[in-house]
Amino acid sequence: MNIYESFTQKDFVNTQSDITCLGAFDGVHLGHQKLIEEAKKIDTNFQLITFDIVPKKYFNPQHQLITNNKTKTKMISNYKPENLIYLKFDEFKNMEKDEFCNFLQKNAK
Repeated sequence: MNIYESFTQKDFVNTQSDITCLGAFDGVHLGHQKLIEEAKKIDTNFQLITFDIVPKKYFNPQHQLITNNKTKTKMISNYKPENLIYLKFDEFKNMEKDEFCNFLQKNAK
C-alpha cells in the first residue's frame, strides 16, 4: 500500500486503480467497511482518498474523533488498497465541487 500523507493540489499519483473510495473514514466503521468490501468486489485494485484533518473536526474543533490518522491507516491497510491518499484539507476546503472533481480525475488516477 502506497501512503500519501499530505497530498496537495500540486501532487499527482499515477495509479492502476479503477475504483476510488472517498470519505473521512473516521473509525472505519461498518458502513466504511461495506463500502470498501463492495469496491473490492468490483476490482481488487482500488484506492482510498481521505483527509489529513476530518472536515467535521476542522469546522468544529470540539468534535471528538474516533481514530487518529495513524490508527486509521492501520485499519485501512487490512483491506490492502493500492493507495491511501490523505488530502491536505486546508488546500481543498474552498474548492468548488466541479473543480474538486476535476482535480481528482486528473491527479489521482
